Amino acid sequence: MSRMKDILSPREELKNFSIFLTKNQWFNSICVPHDLLKILNNNAKAGDICEYNLVKFPFKNINLDRHVRPDWVSRLAREEEGESRVLLEVACECNCISDEDKISDPIIMLATKIIIQFDYFHNSNVEDVKTLQCSWHLDKHDPSRGTSTSHPLYHYEYGGTEISKAQGFNYGDFILMDSPRIMHPPLDLVLAFDFVIKNFYAYNKHKSLTDDPSYKRYVKNAQYRLWRPYAISFASHFHDFEQTYTIDRAFANNILHCSQ
Repeated sequence: MSRMKDILSPREELKNFSIFLTKNQWFNSICVPHDLLKILNNNAKAGDICEYNLVKFPFKNINLDRHVRPDWVSRLAREEEGESRVLLEVACECNCISDEDKISDPIIMLATKIIIQFDYFHNSNVEDVKTLQCSWHLDKHDPSRGTSTSHPLYHYEYGGTEISKAQGFNYGDFILMDSPRIMHPPLDLVLAFDFVIKNFYAYNKHKSLTDDPSYKRYVKNAQYRLWRPYAISFASHFHDFEQTYTIDRAFANNILHCSQ
């Protein structure tokens, strides 16, 4: 049974999602006011193509209790002697695909960045604020550019330009190198928000938002639009879907890796 007819275009889904978020008390408590609607309305494309660029959207007071090093970061966070945040960036351009039997990549361009930061006073000096940070990014690789190492079409990778360009970054004993690219389904604005909220906040904090049926519907619709073609194309390497779907083989092949 077709579900696509029940899902709005990416542009309308995102606008409705942003309106829904502004009405949630918990979400407003963790996010600095940020005009999502203005960003989504500033759409340079027309028709079925949706394009937006979210820059350093801040999520405040994230949970830093899990496996954080140095240990004193968790202690300062618990004692509220430091400030933690996630800065989320999502640049995306995607198509609205209405034919469910034709499996192809709805995403034209995607670059998602998650920056984790922790501010603290060095030696308790309020005039000497230090910032620790790390960064992950998920993006879409351009197969035409080639690569010398394994490069799945959509992949997570630690580090990235946010760390390498940091001025005066204190590396200590830390070694920074190109890390393996880990396959991961694409994350648009809705799915990236869900990823950050569920990974950086405890369930008892975010459940008033994430248990809301409307929130679940927005996430499920985004997964259907983006993860369904990804999953079917990936599975087509191990199962014959020719009698059911018309699959873009270039998309399916690039999901696994792009190599020279």
